Amino acid sequence: MTTSFTAETGADPVGNWIDGKWNLGGDVLESVDPSTGEIVGTFHSAGAGEGATAIAAARAAFDTTDWSRNTEGRARALHDLASNLDHNSDEIATMIARENGKLLWEARAEVTMAAESLRINAAHARLQVFGHAVEQAPGVYWHNVPEAVGVAGIISPWNGPVLLSVRSIAAALAAGCTVVAKLPGQTAMINALLSTAVADTASLPAGVLNIVTESGNEVAPLLVSSPDVDIVSYTGSTQVGRVIAANAAPTVKRLSLELGGKTPLVIFDDVDLDAVVRVLVFSCTFMNGQYCGTGARVLVQRGLADALRTTLTAALETVRVGPALD
Repeated sequence: MTTSFTAETGADPVGNWIDGKWNLGGDVLESVDPSTGEIVGTFHSAGAGEGATAIAAARAAFDTTDWSRNTEGRARALHDLASNLDHNSDEIATMIARENGKLLWEARAEVTMAAESLRINAAHARLQVFGHAVEQAPGVYWHNVPEAVGVAGIISPWNGPVLLSVRSIAAALAAGCTVVAKLPGQTAMINALLSTAVADTASLPAGVLNIVTESGNEVAPLLVSSPDVDIVSYTGSTQVGRVIAANAAPTVKRLSLELGGKTPLVIFDDVDLDAVVRVLVFSCTFMNGQYCGTGARVLVQRGLADALRTTLTAALETVRVGPALD
């Protein structure tokens, strides 16, 4: 192992993974289990200095290594990182349950899906070497070969701390970009375990993937404004997405914005009430309701509204609430 950090013992404040090594800059903060109030661990919260160092490392890795041209190397690194997630899946899932509040089966599923996302993108990396040829006229061919945009800044939310960060990281790495991932302070110890998996992936060159944890608001604006960052991927609220779009305009950055929503369930009065209540109980409690696609927002035909409200309230009162590992 590259670091002594474990979910069971913690470590002296865990650092940020920048340029192939642990960076111990930034304020030291505590991460707390929201179910119990217990301190899960301590961590270095990145600031503008750490953000600038990470961006410089990613820029240098893109400009001076063959990462963007080495499709086989990218595929191998993504597979290796997936294997490291698999190897440490129980430890990571336990930390997700403690720090993020998910049920253990939800946490395990998240780690599994993250590893599969890496493998899927590894396959995409291998395909990029071929490009696309079109016969524009007899004997005249146009051949398009995809090229990496450059440095990708990734800002991901706390509600899917492994999957939502890894899916964006995997796509960027597969395309040949180098990455600075800014992860939230609410999931600091989960981030540390993800960073440990990255640190143990020897096939990832230094500077290609940099992961910083931030509880403040210095690194994210830096990613959006820096001329050395070529594309920003953001998952979060529409309000913040608008700010990112405006602040990215001066450097004409490419943007990938997955903005806030809450998928509704539309229920009509001819529905099987007991059946729909079972669906709603799951929808309202899956991932603690902190998921845009759960269907926890309900639009009900007026004639059924009172009966559904009464039945659903009674059903939700039976849901067990408490620490995820109990």
